[in-house]
Amino acid sequence: MPVQTCPWVLFEKDGELAVRPLGRGEAAPPHVRAPVPVVPPAGCRPCRWSGVVTPAGPILLAVRPSPDSELAAEAWLGAGMPPDPRIDVEPAPVVFTSLWFGQPGFGDSTLQGPPWALAPRLCGRSLVLLPTPRLPGAGVEEPPPALVRAAGVYAAAGGELLRQDTPVPSDMSICTGVPLELP
Repeated sequence: MPVQTCPWVLFEKDGELAVRPLGRGEAAPPHVRAPVPVVPPAGCRPCRWSGVVTPAGPILLAVRPSPDSELAAEAWLGAGMPPDPRIDVEPAPVVFTSLWFGQPGFGDSTLQGPPWALAPRLCGRSLVLLPTPRLPGAGVEEPPPALVRAAGVYAAAGGELLRQDTPVPSDMSICTGVPLELP
């Protein structure tokens, strides 16, 4: 995962996943020198991983490939807020939520996943997931009700990334897209 001062890496040790700065030591901020645990979503074996490091911490994309094609079968977004070095001793784990809701679409006789998905945006230190069309032609229909209900502000809670009862910012110009290539 590229970042301006210190790239991060996802690694597996003793069957557990974690992310950490590649340049451990002085190049890494004090609160991220230790590995950050990653709690992968259920059903994510095997998965393709990508991610970015943001001011709100690392954000990971986990994509389970389809057994029938090169397309994705499922997609999850993972995030964990970096610990407050004044309060937290251990890093907050990266936990996940699904980005896909609704019935899958077909194209060229291939299952392509749902036409709509949730797309991440950072609004200050808040992670906001908003409905976005992901397949050509999706914009001509309304997003599924389950996807609309799932949209909102997300935070790590327990072992999941969960929608909070916090309102989405009314001024979305303060938000920036998370630079991940969503499937």
